[in-house]
Amino acid sequence: MPAEREAGGGYSVLGFWRPADPQKTGRQAFMGWLSPTAFTADLFVAAVQEWLADRHEPTVLVLDNASIHKAHLVQQHLTHWAAQGLTLFFLPPYAPELNRIEILWRFCKHYWLTPTAYHTPDTLLQTVTQLIHNIGSPDYWITFA
Repeated sequence: MPAEREAGGGYSVLGFWRPADPQKTGRQAFMGWLSPTAFTADLFVAAVQEWLADRHEPTVLVLDNASIHKAHLVQQHLTHWAAQGLTLFFLPPYAPELNRIEILWRFCKHYWLTPTAYHTPDTLLQTVTQLIHNIGSPDYWITFA
């Protein structure tokens, strides 16, 4: 979702998604954040740190080439994250279709958010918040079969 907005409006969404369900929990793993401002490298690092706290196996995080993903602050954390089993994999420039989370964002915008969600900024915020908390549940599940 776009990070640039006019003053006083909009939210940014950041999420980490694992489309598979290897533990057979009935949910796809998703962790998401909403910010009333554009995401910065500081917020991205904090989100990665929080997300890593629940990871107990080697993990590859697929990223586009957004400036916050390649910021100096992120570079400073790479060694520490690698020790925790995290590898960052950067997609080629201008190839967002290679990142499965882009499919998730498309489902969010075009299928799961209904027109009533857009009635007011408050209804949109409430609906997006609820959606983020339910991604991966049977009602908000994407298969690649």
